[in-house]
Amino acid sequence: MVTWLGVLLLACSGSGGEDDGEKDAKPVTVVNVQTVEPGVVVERLATMATVEAERSADLVPVAPGIVRSIHADEGDPVSRGELLAVLESVSLQAGVERSRAEVGRLQSQVAQLEALHAQGAVSEKDLDDLRYQLRSARVNAAEASKSFGQTRISAPFDGVVARRDARVGELASGSRVFQVVDLDSLLVRVDLPERDVARVEAGQPARLTSAYDEEVRGTGTIDRVSPVIDPSSGTFRVTVDVDDDQPLRPGQFVKVELEVDRHEGVLVVPRKAVLWEDGRPHVFVMGDPDPPEPPKEGEEPKE
Repeated sequence: MVTWLGVLLLACSGSGGEDDGEKDAKPVTVVNVQTVEPGVVVERLATMATVEAERSADLVPVAPGIVRSIHADEGDPVSRGELLAVLESVSLQAGVERSRAEVGRLQSQVAQLEALHAQGAVSEKDLDDLRYQLRSARVNAAEASKSFGQTRISAPFDGVVARRDARVGELASGSRVFQVVDLDSLLVRVDLPERDVARVEAGQPARLTSAYDEEVRGTGTIDRVSPVIDPSSGTFRVTVDVDDDQPLRPGQFVKVELEVDRHEGVLVVPRKAVLWEDGRPHVFVMGDPDPPEPPKEGEEPKE
């Protein structure tokens, strides 16, 4: 059996009256003994990073428009295609009306030329040219109608509304009106020094701890390891896929611990039992005490 010792020297002394005399102080050794048992030794690389959402979208209107209605707010869960806001764009609406009017005008002319062509008054080429113009007008009308539909801001995927920057009555133009994130697709990107590139690989587990609340913890797995080293910083990028149903949130600052080595079934001792001297670790081991020496001839046995 192998054990480690923690040694503490206590100076014990007694005092009494003048008649009792002084008693000599005797050192007393108090030893804490613990059996060394097989355990697990894990080596981790620690760094700091920020939690991100793999799917995060800033929604910006295609054309300027006045916000007429808001249908979702921050914290609301949304589904793909769900309406978030409606804008009113005068320029887009006018463009749709002009394109539809052009289609109607050309349809009327084509009908007239077809009647004249049947009478032999119009050539086939003139009729084909007008038909081509009608097809082009219909394409333009479809594009205008689709652009007009962009005044309806919809969720691009299932997620949660993280930011709502639009207000009813204001002009939305070239800036974000909503941000939608998927809380089930969280990840952490960390940059590690080049010396660790051979020790990190996909599939290794990771522990995540909030930098401001150690009770908030999460787990993950290394998903990707960049194959190149950044020459300006001497680091390489590692992407950790955060497990589902974690208490972490996008933007949260966390401590990341990557498990790069594990030894199971090895003898372990508490860290506090290891003493360092000249840069080398030492551990006290308890052994059998030396037997008392036999008394010499003519001497009294020692108690």
